[in-house]
Amino acid sequence: MRDGFVFYRSFYEAINELPDENFKKVVCAICRYALYGDEPLELSMIEKSLFLLIKPQIDANERRRQNGCKGGAPRGNQNAQQKQPETTEVEQNQPTIVIEQPTLRNFFEKPTIAEIKAYCDERKNGVDANMFFDFYEAKGWQIGKEKMKDWKAAVRTWEKRKNTNNNGTEREKIARADEFTERL
Repeated sequence: MRDGFVFYRSFYEAINELPDENFKKVVCAICRYALYGDEPLELSMIEKSLFLLIKPQIDANERRRQNGCKGGAPRGNQNAQQKQPETTEVEQNQPTIVIEQPTLRNFFEKPTIAEIKAYCDERKNGVDANMFFDFYEAKGWQIGKEKMKDWKAAVRTWEKRKNTNNNGTEREKIARADEFTERL
């Protein structure tokens, strides 16, 4: 037995066109089912059809209400997915000693110019470490609107662009081709 239920506009719109007698029967059947769990027995085929279309929504709302009464965060909620620090026990015969595993850092540490230069020298890519550092320093170490996660990946991207731009971008190639054909 429940104190109330949700009667959606779509329920009303579905049964509104029925004659008054049928309308009343379907509304009473919905209310009896939603409040007391009583399945209707004496409905015409049209009335029963409409009731059967509405019944799954009433059942889903009741499941949601019951799950909400259990407490805690819903399964999809980020709070429910937070991981507790892992612990390990050392030797079972000894008194239990709990050692907490350090959590991984989830933040970006900006590199020094020397680190960038060393990485570029290691890759022999010819990327100017000072220019790279100044570029991202001015942008707050962001790529678009997101904080940078891996500066080495950004260096590799610069490396690829540098190799591509040696031959010019596609637009420059098309512009040169257009210029050439205009002269003919």
